Amino acid sequence: MKLHQLQALVVIAETGSIRAAARILGISQAAVTKALRELETEQQLPLALRNASGISFTEYGKALLTHARLIVGQLNRAQTELAQFRGQGKVQLSIGITPWVILAFLPEVVTRFRQQMPDVQLEIFEGLMGVSQSRLRHGDMDFAISQHLNDVMAQEFLVKCYSAIGRG
Repeated sequence: MKLHQLQALVVIAETGSIRAAARILGISQAAVTKALRELETEQQLPLALRNASGISFTEYGKALLTHARLIVGQLNRAQTELAQFRGQGKVQLSIGITPWVILAFLPEVVTRFRQQMPDVQLEIFEGLMGVSQSRLRHGDMDFAISQHLNDVMAQEFLVKCYSAIGRG
């Protein structure tokens, strides 16, 4: 497996088509198709199903896609971190927050955060923990803030519990 093949696989999944993936990657449709075919040939498994409405993935493709997202995400984070060491780019922090937390605490917390860390690019995803769980698993999100977690999530992720009582 080569990195450009995994990147193509991830972008195809995100966009739903080879044409859109080619646009985002800045390469030809033929190059994206070739990367996908090479990956299928190397793995000796069909990974994608092409049809008139776009592209979907076989069970093999879905399994590989999970790993490809992690690999590509980690590489992107490594490149960002190295750029920061060179004095380029901003630090990015991605967090997931449930609607209840947003209503109760977010405006005050974001204001304080911006005052103390003006160079950090803050990306906030609003949604229930089911949405955040997938992003956390794929490495698209650094952490999530929630009112409650179920037992399955507590087993999969490092969970810290804090109380909002007595905050100052």
